Amino acid sequence: MMKMSKKLACAGAGALLLGCSTLAQAARVDASLSYDPAGMAHTAGLPSGSVARSDPSSIDLATPDLVSANGGHANYSRYLDAEAHVDVNGVMAASTFMSAGGTTVARVGWTESIQNQTQNSQRYQLNLDVSGLYFDVEYLGHRGGSDFAMGYMANVTVGGVEVWSSYARFQVQDRATSVVKQGVDFGTGSLHVNPMRDAISYTMANFHGAVGLGSVAAGQDVEVSYNLWTFNSWNDPQGCVYECTWSSSRVGDPFGVSGPSISAVPEPDTYAMLLGGLGLVGLAARRRKARAG
Repeated sequence: MMKMSKKLACAGAGALLLGCSTLAQAARVDASLSYDPAGMAHTAGLPSGSVARSDPSSIDLATPDLVSANGGHANYSRYLDAEAHVDVNGVMAASTFMSAGGTTVARVGWTESIQNQTQNSQRYQLNLDVSGLYFDVEYLGHRGGSDFAMGYMANVTVGGVEVWSSYARFQVQDRATSVVKQGVDFGTGSLHVNPMRDAISYTMANFHGAVGLGSVAAGQDVEVSYNLWTFNSWNDPQGCVYECTWSSSRVGDPFGVSGPSISAVPEPDTYAMLLGGLGLVGLAARRRKARAG
């Protein structure tokens, strides 16, 4: 495996006592795009299709990759615009755009292997900064019976076991809006109606926080994976034939700026050792001062 440009470091003064050493190696980054017309009306005759890639450094997927991976079906480029970007520095971004019925999903994944080279167990956390969560439907017009659903999903796994997840779906059904959430709640978003474009959009609150990854024993290796999805579906059985409206979604961590990082968190007994050590240092300093006086 190649070394990641991002280094892991022990957090806090506990590292001074333990001589903490943690290695980070990039296992992979991966991304995928998919489209599925199943159960949706007015899909412009688009077939189901998907494309996925894995790489040790970076990936950029876009609609032309979906076209080339699925028999050169040109209508993908006409009715869809999906993108997925991820690199080993943790920059993650995914977006979708549709002007025909169906469901489009863009996913990005970032995986890092960490190795605890200390002589003690060490707790770790993954620091996240999810932003750019935006969902939009435009030119709704007279179409009755329309049903749009856009959203995101995020999860973190340690050794293949999920330890954190978040999900939200913004739905526009006959102009009535609703939001469904599961897992970690990023907070209240903002709804905006634009009469000029006959559009409804929803911007979600950003999330900045840490995900506890648990304790890694001395000498143990563990693989941490972080995945982001954004999805976009449109079913319009009574109205638009296609190309009369569109919907879009996007998510990033953060959107084109920087990305996740892993840091070590000293165990509680480490703090006790640290305080004890500082107490001894203070005692020695007081004795030297007393002798000097």
